[in-house]
Amino acid sequence: MKNKTWGLVDSFFDKYDIVDHHIKSYNDFVENRIQKIIDITEPITIENEKGNYTLRTGKIKIEKPFTKEADGSKSMIYPTEARLRNLNYSAHMYLEMALHDNNSDEEEELEEVYIGELPLMLKSSICHLHGLTDKELMEKGEDPKDPGGYFIVNGSERAVVTMEEIAPNKIILERIDEPEDRHAKAIVTSIKSGFRARITLEYKKPRKSGVF
Repeated sequence: MKNKTWGLVDSFFDKYDIVDHHIKSYNDFVENRIQKIIDITEPITIENEKGNYTLRTGKIKIEKPFTKEADGSKSMIYPTEARLRNLNYSAHMYLEMALHDNNSDEEEELEEVYIGELPLMLKSSICHLHGLTDKELMEKGEDPKDPGGYFIVNGSERAVVTMEEIAPNKIILERIDEPEDRHAKAIVTSIKSGFRARITLEYKKPRKSGVF
């Protein structure tokens, strides 16, 4: 039985990388979830002494990592260089924005605005290493056996620790054994489009009959 169990484990890792869940989750985040969060966000209203404005947002664009040199030129940066130069291996994000004057009938066109950098997971769909052959990886100074699934921050490799979590949008009931009280707890973690809220409801009452 033991040999069969390990055979099943071996078959799983023959098909999936050990960090496959990390990379798939990150790919879904950058390819779908970021845009969904932006789409459900209401336009921002700005009111001050200069007037009343509404900020609209559109599509987000994420560029693969590059670095600006001292002479102002841009060049692609690979993980090995980020490690050696103590740099962040990150993607550049641009968001379509338009600031509309609410006192005007003229509609402003959306334009791309740089909004910051996004830490980039190695071997994800927006990583320079994605899809490279073993030979190409070695040419870039990478170990072909490195599964990726981590980040490079200031030249250091950082990994996200996987944590067990209560299933979302499901009520979890828990009975707490106490000699003097009847005590129960209901927990639900509500998740929608990147927003999360956890609600706990507790019931506690002194025992009378000895039956919960």
